[in-house]
Amino acid sequence: MSARRWGRPPRLDLGGNQPGPANPKKSCSPASPISPSISASPIPNWNSCPSTSGSSRAYPAPVKVDHPNAYTGKIGSKAKQWLTWMLAWTRLNSRMFPTNQEVLSFLLMNMKDSAGAWAHPHLDQLGSHQAIIQTVEGFKLEFLAAFGNPDATRAAKRKITTLTQSSTCADYITKFRTLAMELDWNDAALRGQFAQGLHWEVSRQIATCKTSPRTLLKLQNAALVIDNALRKEQASHLPRDNKPSRPSNPARGTSTGQPTTGSKRLSNDPNFVSEEERNRHCATGACIKCGKMGHKFAECCTGWKATPIEDKGKAKETAKIGKDSKYQLGKDNNRISPLFTISIKPEEQAEHLEVLIDSGATSSFLHPRTTKALCLPLIDLSTPQTVTMLDGLSPQAGKIWKKANLTFSFDGKRMTETFLICNTGSHAAILGLKWLDAHNPEIDWNQRTLSFPHTVLEHVAIAKEEEADKDPLKGVPSKYHQYAKVFGEEEFNKLPPHRHYNISIELTEEGPLNSPLYSMTDAKSATLKDWLRDKLKAGKIRPSKSSISSPIMFVPKKDGSCQLVVDYRRLNNQTKKNVYPLPCPNDLMAQLRSAKAFTKLDLRWGYNNVRVREGDEWKTAFRTKYGL
Repeated sequence: MSARRWGRPPRLDLGGNQPGPANPKKSCSPASPISPSISASPIPNWNSCPSTSGSSRAYPAPVKVDHPNAYTGKIGSKAKQWLTWMLAWTRLNSRMFPTNQEVLSFLLMNMKDSAGAWAHPHLDQLGSHQAIIQTVEGFKLEFLAAFGNPDATRAAKRKITTLTQSSTCADYITKFRTLAMELDWNDAALRGQFAQGLHWEVSRQIATCKTSPRTLLKLQNAALVIDNALRKEQASHLPRDNKPSRPSNPARGTSTGQPTTGSKRLSNDPNFVSEEERNRHCATGACIKCGKMGHKFAECCTGWKATPIEDKGKAKETAKIGKDSKYQLGKDNNRISPLFTISIKPEEQAEHLEVLIDSGATSSFLHPRTTKALCLPLIDLSTPQTVTMLDGLSPQAGKIWKKANLTFSFDGKRMTETFLICNTGSHAAILGLKWLDAHNPEIDWNQRTLSFPHTVLEHVAIAKEEEADKDPLKGVPSKYHQYAKVFGEEEFNKLPPHRHYNISIELTEEGPLNSPLYSMTDAKSATLKDWLRDKLKAGKIRPSKSSISSPIMFVPKKDGSCQLVVDYRRLNNQTKKNVYPLPCPNDLMAQLRSAKAFTKLDLRWGYNNVRVREGDEWKTAFRTKYGL
C-alpha cells in the first residue's frame, strides 16, 4: 500500500464559464473527495483528455450572462434587487446547481464586506443539522430580515397613494407595479388606487366605456390603449408651426383650409401690404390694411387676399397674416373674437361659464371637468353617440356614453338643456344647433352678441291669466281637500302655532355646545346668503344672541343639488332622550297587507317646519359666516 497525494480540486468559474481544470496545460490530477483516504486502487483522472462522457456533457454550457457582483451589505431596495437577480441567474443556470445546498453555497460565497461577515457563520454551518438556512426560501427570509427595509410596506403605501400619471401611461403602470409588489392589497384596492392616479382624460374615457374593467390588468391595458390613442391624436393635431416648413416659402401665412403646396407668396399679390407700410399706418392710427381712418383692421372689408389656387379639388383659401406678425388678428386692440362665446350662469352657482356657440354642432356638449365642478349627475345613454368631424372622420376618443342636464340662466331667461359629455377643449360647454333652433335667439354678428326677444308686458300679463289654474284641486278626491293647505305656499311661509305637543329640548348638563364653522365655496356662500334673506323675510328665523349655537353645512341630494342642514349632533348628545317606545315596524307593515294603492307625499322642508316648544327656541340657534 502506498499513500497518494490528492490533487487540487477543479475550480468552478462563477462568471458563467464552463467548469474545467485550473491549468489545462499541466498534467491532470484527480479531484479531492470530501475526506482524504488511502487507497491502492488506481485514482480516477477527472481531468483527463476529452472523451464522450466529459465535463461538457455533465455540465452543459450555461447562459452567457454574468452573474451580479458580490453583495456588499446595502440595506433596502438594493438588497432585494440583488437577491432577485441572483435567484434569476441560478434559475437560468439550474443544471450547474443540482441541489439546494449548491445554490445556497453559491449565494453565500457571493457576499463580501458586512454581508460577508453575515454569510460566514451560515456558510460554515451549511449542511449540518445546526444550520439555520436549509432551503432557498429560508435564505430569502433570513436575508431580507437582515438587509431588507423593515419600513418598505409603509413607504410603498405612502408613495402609491400619492402616485399620479405625470407622463405616459406606460411609465405610470411601471411605477405602480413596482410599489404594488411591496403591498398585500387585493385586486379591488389596487384597481381603485390605480384609477385614482390616472390622467383625468384617460379616466374620463374609461368611465364612458360601455363595460368597466373588472380587474387591475384589464384596467391597465385599457388605460394604456386609450393613452396611446390620445397621444397619437394629439401628435396628429400639432400646430403647423411645430411641423417642418419648406424653406422656399418662409413668408407663407396661416390658412383657413388645407395647406396648398403651390401657393404664391403674399408679396406677389397686388393687395399685399409690406411690413414698413403697416408700421406707418399703425403710427398714424389708420387701418393697417387699407390705410384709411375711421375703422380698425378687424372691421376692414378691403382685399389682402392671396390669389386663389386650387390644389386637387380642394377648397379655395384665404390667406391671413402669419402668426409671427404683431398685427395678427389676436393682437388688435379692438379685435372681435372669431369665436362666438356667451356667459351663462348655472343654477345655484355663483360663477359664470363661458360657452361656445357653434351652429355647426348638431347637439350640445359639456366638458367632463365642468360636470365634476358642478356636481352634475351623469345619465347613461340608451344608444352610444358617435361624433363626426367636418372631414367625415370620428375622433379617436371613442363614442359618447353619458349625458347630463344643466339648468342655467342667460339674458334673464331660465332654461334646461341636455348635454352630451365629451372633451370640448378649452371651453366649458358648446351650445349647438339644437339649442339655437329651440330658443331662436337674436344674434348680432358684428358685435358677437346674442339675446332673446323680450315680450311686451301686456302680453305677459294676459298669458299669465290664461295659464293660471283656477281650480288646483280639480282631479283630487274630495276626502283629501282638507289637507290642501299642507302643500300650499301660503301655509309654508309662516310658522305653525304653538301646541301642547311641540318638541321640547331638555339638556342633561351644561357643556361645550358650540362647534366651529364649516368652510364653504363661493357658490355655496351665495346660496346661503339668498336662503337667509328669504327665511328672514318669511319670519321663520330671526337674529339671536344665544349662548349656544350649531354650525350649518350643505349636503348633496340625489338630483345633484345641495340641501342646507344644521349640524345638531353636539346638541343631541347633551339632550335628554325620549324613551317613549316607537311602534314596531313589523306591526305597521302588517296593517298594509290588504292595501293596494299607496301615496307618497313630498312636504316642503318637513323637518324644518317642526315647531319647538316656546322658551326652547334659543337652544336651536345656528351660526353662519354672516352671523348668529
